[in-house]
Amino acid sequence: MVRAVVLTEKSDMSFSAALTATPAQSALSLRQLVLLALLTGINLRPALAAVGPLADIIRLHTGMSFALMSLLTLLPVLAMGLGCFAALYLRRHFSLYQLVLWSLLLLVVANLIRRFDSGAANTLLLLLSSLLAGAGIAVIQASLPVLIKNRAGQRTPLVMGLYVSAIMAGAALAASVTPLLQQALSDWRQPSAGTLYGAGFSNR
Repeated sequence: MVRAVVLTEKSDMSFSAALTATPAQSALSLRQLVLLALLTGINLRPALAAVGPLADIIRLHTGMSFALMSLLTLLPVLAMGLGCFAALYLRRHFSLYQLVLWSLLLLVVANLIRRFDSGAANTLLLLLSSLLAGAGIAVIQASLPVLIKNRAGQRTPLVMGLYVSAIMAGAALAASVTPLLQQALSDWRQPSAGTLYGAGFSNR
């Protein structure tokens, strides 16, 4: 039986056309959406949660003051708050798929910055990485729930539940594993680069 699903969204004209899918296609689309929600959600907190367990070690190796250390967690929160407004503007010009994918790439870049020793620029680059991570997280959190609602239909509560659970799991995993990785690697930079996985899907 063919089911016709009409997706409408004023801010994204790509969803204004009717989407017709067979049950098999719908199931595949739902699986992809669940995978996207899980892999994206698990990435949204490690960049923040990995800082706390390494705070003393980061201060020791970079010479950052307590005030600057506080910015490592403050800047991403500010960026997450302000970035939501930016996401509303960006959705007028880009598809939700593009926003999620590019934001994931921005999150990867933010974490990669932490992996390199830049000497005197370490403090500046660490702060920049926190700001970029917060911006990427903000756009994802403003875009992915809309994408889930548009695509999941009656399964929206299920997919959203998995998405939120993945966010919490990513935070818990990063906070618990980061100290162990630091001890095993004798290096704080690798575990502080907190991206666990990356995912981006576009069936367009």
